[in-house]
Amino acid sequence: RYVLTDHFSGSVCIRYYETSGETQSNLYDFLLYAWGKKEHELFLFHGVPDILMCDSGSANISRAMTYALKALDVRTIAHGVEKPRVKGQVEKANDAAETFEAWLRLQPQMSVDAINLAAEKWCALYNACKIPGYYSKLKRNGIEINRLKSWLTISQEQLRELPPLPVCRDLLTREPRRVVVRGDLFLPYEGRTYSLAGLPGVYVGMEVFIQPLLMRENNVLRVHYTNDA
Repeated sequence: RYVLTDHFSGSVCIRYYETSGETQSNLYDFLLYAWGKKEHELFLFHGVPDILMCDSGSANISRAMTYALKALDVRTIAHGVEKPRVKGQVEKANDAAETFEAWLRLQPQMSVDAINLAAEKWCALYNACKIPGYYSKLKRNGIEINRLKSWLTISQEQLRELPPLPVCRDLLTREPRRVVVRGDLFLPYEGRTYSLAGLPGVYVGMEVFIQPLLMRENNVLRVHYTNDA
């Protein structure tokens, strides 16, 4: 079970995988699902965040995952140990997931796909406070908050749409490309030319690593290098 919660609205997203342990491919698939658009008409929560806070499990901090999230312009923060309040909101979301799982025990045997369809519907209704006989509003400082209505206050400038899924999935297998700086300090990349002249310490013949930033306009590249001159 993977659980994600939006810090601002408290919206909850849950998804299940049949696996013997945590893997980076499952985690990344979950993030793409959580940040993408959903099929259920009430599950409107989506978009790529600026910051992702997660635990420090090996799948979360793997090199491939780090590169993929950098390409999506997501800054990751691994919360420290012995600081339960840091992840209190997601722990509450896990409590909500266990409520959903209690309902599953009353159902006939289900496949993982069927469970995920049910989980999507449940999350949609939970965030919208529409589960019959179940109170799911969020309380902050004594104020009741409808998660869906809170998320809908996001502006178009704040909403960062997820790039096409094939492009996002490719990021997990594509590390930054190593290139050598040309004599004119220009760098060709996928049909475009980028100037490195303004970067401090860059010189002709230097090896640099480049990575596209998908969430930026005007085809921005991230350039990694160590100035050993």
